[in-house]
Amino acid sequence: MANGLVNGFTNYYNPLMIDIAKGKGLFWLGSTLAIGLIFSTSIAGNVVRDIKVRDRTISVKGYATKPIQADMASWFGEFKVRGVNLVDTSKIVEKNKARVRDYLDKGGFDATGTNFLAPSVAILYKQDEEGRNTHAIESYIVEQSFYIQSRDVKLVKNLSTNVGVLLEDGLEFTSRSPVFKFTKLEDWKLILLKLARQNAKQRADILVGEGGVNVGDVRSASQGVFQITRWDDTKVTSYGTNDTTAIDKNICAVVTMEYELR
Repeated sequence: MANGLVNGFTNYYNPLMIDIAKGKGLFWLGSTLAIGLIFSTSIAGNVVRDIKVRDRTISVKGYATKPIQADMASWFGEFKVRGVNLVDTSKIVEKNKARVRDYLDKGGFDATGTNFLAPSVAILYKQDEEGRNTHAIESYIVEQSFYIQSRDVKLVKNLSTNVGVLLEDGLEFTSRSPVFKFTKLEDWKLILLKLARQNAKQRADILVGEGGVNVGDVRSASQGVFQITRWDDTKVTSYGTNDTTAIDKNICAVVTMEYELR
């Protein structure tokens, strides 16, 4: 009988004990989750604050320019001679080459520095009554090109623009635009980069103003392309330019600087 009472007592209270155990488990589980949530929130808050602090930066571009003049010029020209006999036509070509040298000498250029390229010869054939080419040669066209180079850029410019005297002399002459280059860019790159960096710092200080924030250390720096532009051209491109049309030019250096704010 005693055993029956014990068994009955046990059977009656087991569900209750299980419920209590479940309640304790749920309590401890809820407590653990709450503590974890508080801990995670605390960590997340610190991370967010850390990110905000670290993201307090300013990015600016700095520029530096220097007026320069081209120090090397080149000029290409060409003339044509037409004739029915190739030998006689070639003799006229040689005479015209001498006339070109004479023009350069009188203009102040040492004509011995003239570079004559290999001539090109075109053959024109006679046509029949139906407009088809025959095998009979009608004439030859010999085209003779030359170029000069000099560090006297103004002299080359004058020679390229005063070719009217050659036309008046009967030459079938074509003048190309002279090319003006600056060959000492490497001598100025480091100087201009330093000036561009200083300009970037000045721009950052102005942008920040006096709101209780100071421009701090450099976070990152990148160099843009160097630009060589006409003196009257202020356009800056991402791929860079190298003007060869003008004697007076500007060199422009661009840098992008990112500073910490503190």
